[in-house]
Amino acid sequence: MKRWLSGLLVALLLTAHGCAAQGGTSDGAGAAPLPDDTAVMSATIVSAEQDSLLLAGAGEYEGVYRVGTKGVPVLLEGHPADASALCAGRTVEIAFDGTVAESYPGVPGGVRRIAVTGTEASVAALYLQVFDDLMEMDAGLNGDIRYLGVDLTTVNNLTASEREAICWQLGERYGAEPVSGTFDELCAAGYIDREALYWEDGLFLQIELTGAREDALAFNAQKWRSGLGAIFFKNCTARRTAGGWTYEVGAFAIS
Repeated sequence: MKRWLSGLLVALLLTAHGCAAQGGTSDGAGAAPLPDDTAVMSATIVSAEQDSLLLAGAGEYEGVYRVGTKGVPVLLEGHPADASALCAGRTVEIAFDGTVAESYPGVPGGVRRIAVTGTEASVAALYLQVFDDLMEMDAGLNGDIRYLGVDLTTVNNLTASEREAICWQLGERYGAEPVSGTFDELCAAGYIDREALYWEDGLFLQIELTGAREDALAFNAQKWRSGLGAIFFKNCTARRTAGGWTYEVGAFAIS
């Protein structure tokens, strides 16, 4: 049985995981010439933790990467900066020695510089924040989970790398194996018991995009464990501001 709280407007600022707190240096050498063998990876910062970035790579480096920031020069608008410039959602160029460790996420070797190339926040950081907010609500639903099912199939403003990075970050953060798919697909694969309407060892997370403009979005979101254990964010609106994305929940429901 769903209980609705209509008209609830909850503004949630993207600050909890917004920027790396430590690690970059401002040593005046940020704009120094790089060695001839330097490779450059273009990427979006999906999550910025202390001394570490989770990146969604683009172009020839499409995929998910982890880069340490400690002791690495950082450039913002061509000038030396510190790691506070490395905010989730920003785009960057990673200058490194061209090697990538065969791990998951991949780890670029010999990182020489991180240059911020775009300061308008990507929606990837917004969607990860929405999932984090859902996970924090009614944490009892999260108990003893082995899997996190993530459905972003209607979200058409993410790259494949960004989707993958969001799923991986959720799994790492909440100690569960991420599984991508719709509710029906996860039922068909045997994860969810459709007849009992119950996922014994997992949680289903979904964002359903219902409208999108360049600086504004409309969506619904949910966290589901069973027919009697779920949280719903309905009629959400998000706007891009100078400080990043914020969103409001139009109606909230639990079952």
